[in-house]
Amino acid sequence: MTPQRLVSFLLLLFLHSNNAALTTGRCKRWTWCRIEQNLFTEQWNPFRRAAREIKKGCFPGNSRVHLISGETKQIKELTLGDEVLTSAGEYSEFLGWLDKMSEQETVFITLTTTSQSKISMTASHLIFVKYGDKTTTKYAKDLVISDMLVNKRGEAEAITNISEFVGYGYFAPLTSSGTLVVDDFLASTYASFPHWLAHTVLYPVRTWPSIFLGTDEGVGTYVNVVKQIGSLLNLRDALLPASLILSDVSNEF
Repeated sequence: MTPQRLVSFLLLLFLHSNNAALTTGRCKRWTWCRIEQNLFTEQWNPFRRAAREIKKGCFPGNSRVHLISGETKQIKELTLGDEVLTSAGEYSEFLGWLDKMSEQETVFITLTTTSQSKISMTASHLIFVKYGDKTTTKYAKDLVISDMLVNKRGEAEAITNISEFVGYGYFAPLTSSGTLVVDDFLASTYASFPHWLAHTVLYPVRTWPSIFLGTDEGVGTYVNVVKQIGSLLNLRDALLPASLILSDVSNEF
């Protein structure tokens, strides 16, 4: 963890321990922004309220990933050791499932961009977005029209439509890099908690996936414990304090 991220994490804990006020209005300098407030715009997102009840962060099984061979594969068909595209020109090993339920009824958000390309995920999943020359992550439920997604070539594409659908089965793959190009867009492999925090805390999982991950349905014990601790600390769906975001996002990806 870089010094900047360590300071950010310690500040989050400080704010929590001192009962920092949550806000539904404009973010104040030291206010911890959560799902009630979109960090960069006050435009209302019609999926935000319903999404508060959704705790899973995953992709539908028919989402496609890009293999090092140049072929694509449905995400539900991934096998251990597959080398998948995780950023523009970079490939990483698929390590296993953070969570997987093959038949579970699930609400997904679909994002459509100017190129008519689409990506779908649950509301609490993280996806990379660009703000000028900076890149950071946002929860799907906090995205709005005109937010800029990052495509598989590293270019920005504006969101032109946000919709939702009900599907069956969700899949949360983990890669060595903590990122994954799904369909045509760069996404995090994490959900519900800040990308950099999840990536740091899950270091043991990425290092020894055969111990902590499996092929069974549901969430592994270690991952489940980490989520429970994060929820107890009130870090679920949290973002960095607004005053730190713009200086820290350039280091997020």
